[in-house]
Amino acid sequence: MRASARRDHGLIKTDASPHCKLRSVNLRSVRWAKGFWSNRFRQCREVTLPHLWALLSDRKPGDALANRHLAAGLKEGDFTGSPWQDGWIYKWIEAASSFYAATGDRRLDAQMDEVIEEIARATTGRLPGVGIERARRAPLL
Repeated sequence: MRASARRDHGLIKTDASPHCKLRSVNLRSVRWAKGFWSNRFRQCREVTLPHLWALLSDRKPGDALANRHLAAGLKEGDFTGSPWQDGWIYKWIEAASSFYAATGDRRLDAQMDEVIEEIARATTGRLPGVGIERARRAPLL
C-alpha cells in the first residue's frame, strides 16, 4: 500500500518532515489496558463527553448549540448565554476528535459531523456566536 493511501491515525503528522526523528504512534494500535489512565479514559468517554454534550444543549447555561443554530441560519431568535460559550463547543469537538482517533466510534463521529456542519453553514465567516446580532447588522469587510 502506498503511504499516501494509508490512513494515519497518529496525533501529530510528522511523516513528511525530513528533520523529525520521532514518529507519532497510531492511536488505534495502543490501549490503556488497566489502572489509573484506563479508568480516566473510560470515564471521559462514557461520562464526561456525553455530559458535556448535554450541557451544550441545556437552556440554563446558555444553550450553546442553539446559538450555533442561529449562526447557521437554521432558526430565528436571540443569542443567549456568555460571549465565550462557543469555546465549549470547540473544546468538545477537540476532545471528541481525540477519542474518535483512538476508538473509531461512529456515533461520536456523527455527533461531531452534525455540529461541524452547522459551524460551516454560518455564512458570516465568524465563529463566535456572540457576533450573531452584530453580523446581521454589518456586512463582512
